[in-house]
Amino acid sequence: MPRTLILLLVAVLSAGRAATAREQSGVRTPLAPAAREGEVKPRLSVDADTLEAEQSCARGEALAAAGGAEASAAREAYGRALKLYLAVFNRERPPASAGRTPSRELMRERLKRAPQCIEGYLRLGGGGSAFERSQLEAFRGQALLFAETDEARMAFLGSELDERARIIYKPEPNFPEAARGMVSRGSVRLRAVLDADGTVKHIFVLKGTPYGFPELCVDAARGIKFTPAVRNGRPVSQFITLEYHFHTY
Repeated sequence: MPRTLILLLVAVLSAGRAATAREQSGVRTPLAPAAREGEVKPRLSVDADTLEAEQSCARGEALAAAGGAEASAAREAYGRALKLYLAVFNRERPPASAGRTPSRELMRERLKRAPQCIEGYLRLGGGGSAFERSQLEAFRGQALLFAETDEARMAFLGSELDERARIIYKPEPNFPEAARGMVSRGSVRLRAVLDADGTVKHIFVLKGTPYGFPELCVDAARGIKFTPAVRNGRPVSQFITLEYHFHTY
């Protein structure tokens, strides 16, 4: 083996052992400073998506303000921003325990411009079908609840509660006959808000199989009966994830 290659392998292995030793000791190597003063690089790919979404949303606002022939370009820019925001939202999961990330603050920061982006997109006729538009409204409602700072109006994560909401009745959806033979099995995952007033709100599809299953699951979720969550002795709203599994044979 050439001497230069041997030296390279030794250097790599030495660096790996040093990194392992630092991890075991609990010592962390400081992050390198930004290349230029004031430059902040995204820590995660999801941060890069958020930055790009905000830039695309700002472009949509500028084009919408110009009006006229720019309306189509504005809608396209808003649509691009929403795809990125939805990717961020679907990748993130509210923490199951207080020690996990992402935190409410992180979600608030990443989704802070999503509501106004959705408003602009819908105002310009974006959204497709009625169900797709209702899903954007549900997404907007959840983003606003993550941004809310008044405890009387916000929705809480499970780890923030004294008592979690207790589901008493969860109706099952009926799959459409047209889907028989098209899909043998599948699942639909929703994120919703069990409101302090006893109603299910902002039901958003995180994952779903086509042929009408997501729509039917959203309809079924509206019929859930539950006892609201409790925080500091009073009923409050709670984010919750719901799953429906089915087969058609």
